[in-house]
Amino acid sequence: MGSGKLEGEAKVTIVTLLFEAVRASLLRLPTPATQADVVLAKWAEDGNPYEVVADAITSPLHSTAYRPTQVLADEGAYFFVVDGTATAVSKLDYQVHNTPPEINAIWERKTKEEIQILRCANEVWL
Repeated sequence: MGSGKLEGEAKVTIVTLLFEAVRASLLRLPTPATQADVVLAKWAEDGNPYEVVADAITSPLHSTAYRPTQVLADEGAYFFVVDGTATAVSKLDYQVHNTPPEINAIWERKTKEEIQILRCANEVWL
């Protein structure tokens, strides 16, 4: 019957605007090994992010024997972004779902530098 342990391999792609790529690359994700499996898919503001998502899904960087069937979207994402992504990936037989709380918690973490910036902003605005 087995030990009940799930085994698998995470393939994470962060889709980000080009000007946010540096910040996105600095995110420390709770991965079991290294961040080598994290891929940044970037698009310029005048580009088509939906094509970037579809390309990232079919990228050889993410080739695996397991074929996933879902894309996770942040609950705070604009509807038109989620809708456009859902349309683009539906052609690949994927579905878009909201991210689980464990993933949303990643964005709540702040570095010491980010906390200092927030404190400074609060002092200026108070």
